[in-house]
Amino acid sequence: MIELDYRVSSIIDGADTPRLRQTLAQADLYDLTWEMFWGDLVFRVDGADFSGPGPVFDAAYVLFCVAQDLERTSKRTYSAAEGAGEYTFHRKGGTVHVREGNGPSGVVPFDEFRAATGDFLRKLVNDLCKRYPELRANPSIVKINRRLK
Repeated sequence: MIELDYRVSSIIDGADTPRLRQTLAQADLYDLTWEMFWGDLVFRVDGADFSGPGPVFDAAYVLFCVAQDLERTSKRTYSAAEGAGEYTFHRKGGTVHVREGNGPSGVVPFDEFRAATGDFLRKLVNDLCKRYPELRANPSIVKINRRLK
């Protein structure tokens, strides 16, 4: 079983200003994923807890990309920002084994991993677009939404 959730606690200085609205409409993927939407990530797999603070949008986007990559390859890694951890995802048949460095590990069915990561990214993008409607016009968000279909 996999559990994914989040709480965005900060975006960038000057939230709710005209500058922010313009920035959100034009920000590139790096700024959106690494610089703007920070908070607490809930990430649990088969009882192993990988939760913690960091760039929430980055985690959601990378987990979605990892699931897509595991369609073609058996292994993928992800280094979370601010030293939050190095994660290894190893697909073995119909399961995905997740390990954080030398720490906890968990196993989840691949189909569940793929569905959960897509649902998680979709939920985050929808929530952020409701909160900040300017994001709907952002080219990176438009591309992500196309990939989510």
